[in-house]
Amino acid sequence: MKGSLGSQYLMQTVVQCLQDIRSSRGYDMPESMVTVTNLYNPTMDYKHFMIPALMVMLLVMIGGFLPALNLVVEKESGTIEQINVSPVGRFTFTLSKLIPYWVICVIDLALSMVLALAVYGLGVAGSVWAILLASLMFIMIMSSIGVMIANLSETMQQTMFLMLFVVLIFILISGLMTPVESMPAWAQKATYFLPPAYMIEIIRAVYLKGTTMAELWTSYAALGGFTVLFCVLASMSYRKRG
Repeated sequence: MKGSLGSQYLMQTVVQCLQDIRSSRGYDMPESMVTVTNLYNPTMDYKHFMIPALMVMLLVMIGGFLPALNLVVEKESGTIEQINVSPVGRFTFTLSKLIPYWVICVIDLALSMVLALAVYGLGVAGSVWAILLASLMFIMIMSSIGVMIANLSETMQQTMFLMLFVVLIFILISGLMTPVESMPAWAQKATYFLPPAYMIEIIRAVYLKGTTMAELWTSYAALGGFTVLFCVLASMSYRKRG
């Protein structure tokens, strides 16, 4: 991104210099018939492109990493066996572990929006409720992934490595750091199966452009489908043992 911006600045400088030379020699410069309008980042400020993406990253870390570590600690300490022989259902037990982190994620998202406005002057161009709805579904997706990984792991080290592997894929391929259009064709197709790709598309479109939920209904539908799928898989992965 920095290299692209640097090359653009260099080209603008060279073109302006050539225009000045031709003007000083009495030549008329033809007017350009091509104009470029940057809808998502008109100021070409890198921070405006990254702030919404970092909000998604915050939800990934808090909504995915922390619940997984919380559950696997129960295994290491042996307290999970007491839960297994208790009358508490697996659905109730899982919710009791996840709901506090869901609340923390929503609070952190609100604080991030306040900081983005106070520090960088970047406010939400669209509806805050549109971002909140997508965030709630995405938080449930990441929590479900964390639960599945915790259920498949026996130690905290295993959970951390598996979560790190998943998060790295999300960062590199979902369009968080680089635009999806600049990726190879196989990577662009892979983004269809990554929930963060839809969340990043929604939050950037709503936050920077003011896009409505009706215009992003396909992304919302994809997040809803992933939410149901991963919640079911997470529930099935935890089995109480007598």
